Amino acid sequence: MENDGLILKNIFFKRQNKPILTNITVKIPWGRIVALLGENGVGKTTLLRIICDLNKGYHGVVNLNGVVDEKRKQFVSYSDSLEGFSKKSSLMKIIDFYELGYPDFDRQRAEKLLTFMQLDPEQRLGDLSKGSREKFVITLTLARKTKLYLLDEPLSGVDIFSRDKIISSLIKWIGPDAILIIATHHLNELEQIIDDVMILKDRRLLAYRDVEEIRVQEGLSVEEYYRQLYLEDRRQ
Repeated sequence: MENDGLILKNIFFKRQNKPILTNITVKIPWGRIVALLGENGVGKTTLLRIICDLNKGYHGVVNLNGVVDEKRKQFVSYSDSLEGFSKKSSLMKIIDFYELGYPDFDRQRAEKLLTFMQLDPEQRLGDLSKGSREKFVITLTLARKTKLYLLDEPLSGVDIFSRDKIISSLIKWIGPDAILIIATHHLNELEQIIDDVMILKDRRLLAYRDVEEIRVQEGLSVEEYYRQLYLEDRRQ
C-alpha cells in the first residue's frame, strides 16, 4: 500500500548540472530506525532535504503516509542548523518559537528533553559548545510528535560521554510507529539501536538491508558489512 511508511521512487537530483543522486528507490516501513551511511559528499544531507521538501527541483516521487506533495512537510521533523536564530536567543525563546510554528510541537516533552540532555533553558544559543548545540538540535527535533524524524550527523562534535545519553534519547522519545533516519559516520555507537542500514555510494543506493538479516545471513556486524560492501563495489 502507498501509505505503509516512506516510499522513494526513482529520485534524481542535479546541482549545477552535476548529478548528486541517481535513481534512489526504497521503501521504509513504519517503526524502523535507519542508519543512512556513505562517504562525505555522497548525498546523504541532500536526500534528507529532499524527503522533507527543502531541496526543490528533484525528479521522482517521495510518498510519506500517502502524501506526495509539499504537505508531507507537516509529518517530518528535520534537524535544524539553527542558523536563522540570533546567537543571543535563549534556548527557551527558541522553544517558544517552535511551539508557535509547529502544531505538533510538545512543549512538555521539549522541557523534559532539556533536562534529560542537561541543558540550561536560559543559556544563550551562542554560548553553547558544539556538542551542546547538537543536543539542543536533537531536543527540538524529538519534541515534535510526528511520523518521520530526520537527524543529520547528530553525534558530530559530541563527546563520547554524551553519546550514550543521546542514543538512549532516540529510543525513549521516538514513537513505536514512527520512522527515524539518522545520517551518520558513528555507526559503532548506533548499531545497538538501528533496525536497517541504507548505504549510498557514487550517487546511487548501494544497499538497503535489515540489520538482523546482516548478522544472521552474512555473519557480520553492520560495520563489517558496510566496509566489505564498499570494498567489493570499488573492485567492480
